[in-house]
Amino acid sequence: MGTGDLGRRRQAEVGTPPTTYDEGLPASRREEEEAAMGLMDKVKAQTGAGLAKAGEAAKAGQAKAGEAAKAGQAKLDAVQAKRNADGLLRRLGAAAFAEHEGRADDVSRAEVEHVVEELRRYETDYGPIAP
Repeated sequence: MGTGDLGRRRQAEVGTPPTTYDEGLPASRREEEEAAMGLMDKVKAQTGAGLAKAGEAAKAGQAKAGEAAKAGQAKLDAVQAKRNADGLLRRLGAAAFAEHEGRADDVSRAEVEHVVEELRRYETDYGPIAP
């Protein structure tokens, strides 16, 4: 028996025509549908809340990853600058040795001035060079 038959049967029993689809259904069926719709509304609300929390967690994770990447890049830059300073110190030592041995010329003195300026810039950016 279809739902239309139920509506007609109820109309015959009560004597009034059903005004909506729900009025043609038995009370227990209508309650079941309302309960199911209530459950669906709850599921949708919980799903929406869960997605919002997941989105917030993803944003927080991205922020932490960005901070970690910046910290890693800063560390890499410092290591590269340290290697550069080590090379400058070696060049300065070689020039000082050449001057000590009497083999220095105008080119090596200009090189010493250039290296000293580079080392000063390094100390300005990264602090004093440890002996």
